[in-house]
Amino acid sequence: MAALPRGSEALERLLRLPGVATVLDIGSGAGEHAAALRSAGKHVDTLSLCEPADYVCDFMDWSGPKVGLYDAI
Repeated sequence: MAALPRGSEALERLLRLPGVATVLDIGSGAGEHAAALRSAGKHVDTLSLCEPADYVCDFMDWSGPKVGLYDAI
């Protein structure tokens, strides 16, 4: 079984995917991945249990859109 990509590898793959303009970053932490995505022109909403996320909450309790609005989660 192949190993799953690490965070930085997954981010690099996401940045190369065509058609990804909007991203929901769940568990965004300090926002490093969101910053890289935004620098690449993507719209990113961040969700985490602590600041500086756009939405500070548990994803399971989040009342925002869960499907359809984002090209990648």
